Amino acid sequence: MRNDVLMRGLILGIIILFLMTSILPGIYANTEIDINKSDDNHPNENLVPLDQLDQQVINEDGYIGVLPPDKMAQSFKPTLNTLTRIEIVAMEDSPNCPGNLLISIRSTLSGTDLTSTSIPANSVPRSGSWVEFDFPDISVIPEQTYFIIFHADASWTSSNLLAWGVHAGNLYTRGEPWGYDGTRGVWWKFTPDFDFDDFCFKTYGYNSDVNHNPSTPSKPSGPTSGNTGISYTFSTSTTDFDNDNVKYGWDWDGDSSVDQWDDNNGSYYTSGTTISTVHTWNIVGTYDVKVKAEDEHGALSDWSPALSVEITPNRPPDPPIITGPVEGKTGRVTYYNFTSIDLDTDQIFYFVEWGDSTNSSWIGPYPSGALITESHAWTAKGEYVIKAKAKDIHESESNWSDPLPITMPYIYKPPLLQFLELLFQRVPNAFPILRQLLGY
Repeated sequence: MRNDVLMRGLILGIIILFLMTSILPGIYANTEIDINKSDDNHPNENLVPLDQLDQQVINEDGYIGVLPPDKMAQSFKPTLNTLTRIEIVAMEDSPNCPGNLLISIRSTLSGTDLTSTSIPANSVPRSGSWVEFDFPDISVIPEQTYFIIFHADASWTSSNLLAWGVHAGNLYTRGEPWGYDGTRGVWWKFTPDFDFDDFCFKTYGYNSDVNHNPSTPSKPSGPTSGNTGISYTFSTSTTDFDNDNVKYGWDWDGDSSVDQWDDNNGSYYTSGTTISTVHTWNIVGTYDVKVKAEDEHGALSDWSPALSVEITPNRPPDPPIITGPVEGKTGRVTYYNFTSIDLDTDQIFYFVEWGDSTNSSWIGPYPSGALITESHAWTAKGEYVIKAKAKDIHESESNWSDPLPITMPYIYKPPLLQFLELLFQRVPNAFPILRQLLGY
């Protein structure tokens, strides 16, 4: 690329430049261009909307030329939702320039063209002037950044090229000038060292009343594996070009038909909001989860990319393992350890039967594989069997554990000892030394 600022020395050229920069803004700025004017004999029928000037940088102070495969670009933010055409200040630097001047519109510098058009390079005025590029109308999102791309389809030379008019001063605050190094494949922003601030351009458009389809929702986010009978949460979002509220249709089995509509209980969701929906599979398999959006006027989006989810059976925890003493004394608290492993790493509850017609009820949850301790005191002499079972947080129960037989022998307690035990129960914090001597 080269900075080829051409200064006009002729008085006639200065006069023409003055007229262009002083008269044209009055003609185009914030006015509607009536492309459908009718009279009494030719009523308006099948008319397209009026387009009007939207964005502009109009005072040309020089030119920048470009040599393929390099490119130039100017960003802008439209305020209208339909872009109809643009104008740029262009100049043919030498006669009979080969090929075509290509103008594209993109939403990102390196993205695909939203639309494009071209004119023969040798049709561009030698003296430089406004050149119009009319293309099929495209929908754009107001206040989102777009780019005008200036490039060529021929091998121009330093003495045989086209140039784009530039403006210095009064910086355009809704966009920036860019350059593309075709050799390195890199876009870069023009700096103040180039002595200009923006390329000269005008955009035209109108606000369309046509209802647009919502954008394709994002790929669902959520778990990629799970178990039958368990509920899982999946999230997505979309934006609606017209800012309409939307509902979401979920395809849970990958057959491209909606299995469940989520319309936020009839209120629909605000465009751009991330939403979450819960689903449960009862059959083992691999499922492609997709989602589409529908706005409040019935316009549908395309299906989102699919998220593959593998569903396997929910496995119950292993029967608990019980460890602890196999004999003890009646009336004394005895401690036992319990542990179980859940192959799905679910958290675990425990249920313990102490063999004396009492139980612990369900306690937990605890992490899979964690060692837990429970205590019990038997009040009567005898032989007992402790057993336990486990269940995961999804209510899937294990079998009973192997039984642990224990013996609780009878202990004779003199009346004085019985009195002291009753006293210790009534006043638990009294007589600490006596408690220690007696083993309480």
